[in-house]
Amino acid sequence: MNMSIQEPDYTLTIIEEGGGFVVCEGGKSISKPFEDRHQAEQWLRFHQKWYQPTCCGCGSAISRPDDPWEAVQASSSGGADWMHASCLQKFRAELETNTWS
Repeated sequence: MNMSIQEPDYTLTIIEEGGGFVVCEGGKSISKPFEDRHQAEQWLRFHQKWYQPTCCGCGSAISRPDDPWEAVQASSSGGADWMHASCLQKFRAELETNTWS
């Protein structure tokens, strides 16, 4: 039986709710209400850079309980680069076997 795992829905939107603006991910509220839309947009951009890992090795955004995320590089402006621990291990093994001139 072939069961494929679907990628999570990381679609970010801003909705008006309860007299404020709320950031939603995949249709579910993930932020507190902000007084103005600009504050919500800033929070959305921060969340998008830092909290939505996508593996630089395999390209998947699926979290694996037995294969934790590793931050391989981070910057305050560009967010973090993430890899599954197993993908990072494979990458490091490839670097060790290559001869650099």
